[in-house]
This record gives sequence, C-alpha cells and structure tokens, in this order.
Amino acid sequence: MKNNASSSENDEELIARVAGTVLKRLERIIDGGGYCPEWKNRVEITEHLAILLVNDLFIKVCGRSVSKLTHEENHLADAIYFLTFQKVNRYWEERNKQQISVETK
Repeated sequence: MKNNASSSENDEELIARVAGTVLKRLERIIDGGGYCPEWKNRVEITEHLAILLVNDLFIKVCGRSVSKLTHEENHLADAIYFLTFQKVNRYWEERNKQQISVETK
C-alpha cells in the first residue's frame, strides 16, 4: 500500500493493487511449501481485506499519510504478535489438557 499510495489514481485502484499483492503473496507461500488456508472464496476475502486496509486504516486512521501508515504498521505488528502468541498458548494448553485426559483413561 505504501508503494502505491501516491501513484494510484483513485481508491478503487489502490484497493485492487493491495488485493493483488495479497493474492500474489498467498500464491508464493503455497508454491514455496508454506501453509495457507484453502478458501473457496479467496478473491472475495482478499478484496474485503484490501477494502479494510485502504478505507479504514490508510484513509480513516492515517489520513492518507504514508508516514502515519508506517507508524500504525509497527503498532499493528505488535498487536498481531501478541494475539498470535496468545492463541498459540491457548491451543497448546487445550491440547495438553486433552492429552492428559486421554492418558489418564
């Protein structure tokens, strides 16, 4: 988004560019042997994500400022790290509980 913000003619074009970048990234993850969920409606989900990123983050929160976007990006990365860490810990706690339950039977 930062690379295309100043060169995009309009918001729809910026949304399309962001969505295209996300789709390409997903394909590269899959082609590289990485894990990526198989969504039947990947294009629609990607478009919705791009709309949220452009309209809600870049336009509303950052006021179309690339420098503010970079600042927000750092904070969002921290939040994503925390939430991912939290989810992974819950997953392993539940899995360990299930394993202990199976072993005690």
